[in-house]
Amino acid sequence: MIGMQCKLARVALGWGVRELADAAHVSTFTVVRVEKGEPVRSNTLERIREVLEKAGIDDEGSAYSVDEYSASSTSKAMDIRETFAKNLRDLRTARGLSQEQLAARAEVHRTYVSALERCVYSPTIDIVDNLAKILGVKAADLLKEVSGN
Repeated sequence: MIGMQCKLARVALGWGVRELADAAHVSTFTVVRVEKGEPVRSNTLERIREVLEKAGIDDEGSAYSVDEYSASSTSKAMDIRETFAKNLRDLRTARGLSQEQLAARAEVHRTYVSALERCVYSPTIDIVDNLAKILGVKAADLLKEVSGN
């Protein structure tokens, strides 16, 4: 599980950071660290994963073990940012939208969309969700690696 997966799972359940922290018996600071992709103890990450699974989040398809996450969370965070950027750019162009048009619909500045597509910024989960709706896909589709990515 990587930070973005944790955050997406939490949001999908309608939980805040505090709810997940309470359920996993960890601090809110720990949940924030996990979601930022910072290293945490493997047993802590496992407790969070177990809580999410018990709440109905399926971990199937996750390519990352707890140990892999802890060992190289920074490179994985960059991988997901690059995947998001490519998917955003591909979907935007496939729909015939300019960066300016997408930005206007999302109520953000054009340079922000450009920065997202160049991996300069990491979007918030709210931005991912909003852009996905505008592009007519699920938020998870913007974060999924597709063959050739």
